Amino acid sequence: MRHEVFLQELHYEMHEDQTKNLETDEYDESSIHCLIEHKRSGQLAGCMRLVIPSTDPQSKLSKLPVEVQGDQWLNHESIHPSKLPKHQLCEVSRLAISRNFRSRQQIPSQTDIAFTESNFTADEERTFPLIAIGLFYAPIH
Repeated sequence: MRHEVFLQELHYEMHEDQTKNLETDEYDESSIHCLIEHKRSGQLAGCMRLVIPSTDPQSKLSKLPVEVQGDQWLNHESIHPSKLPKHQLCEVSRLAISRNFRSRQQIPSQTDIAFTESNFTADEERTFPLIAIGLFYAPIH
């Protein structure tokens, strides 16, 4: 799903394993990955990862991705991640919602086969905005 959303739809420049259609990076192995699946159809609705930094200061994974890629914007003296205890930090990243489970305001195109084959009920569609919220709750369950 990350490959589909971030690379195919949004055209982000991220590490890609083209042989497997995967978007991955060095944080994946030490992260908690959360998925939400639509029970009736079996379709993957959303995903995210919870990155937990290494407590080993020598590890390249001791910093959160936001510290590595966005450190120039982290300028608060007391709440900068480097000033906080590593065992109390994590980062939610790579949150993605499948196209089939996003806003239903637009009319599907002829090429959007998965959309037209899903046939979600009105009750199911009303719950789609809760997918992102559910992903934030997933790691604690």
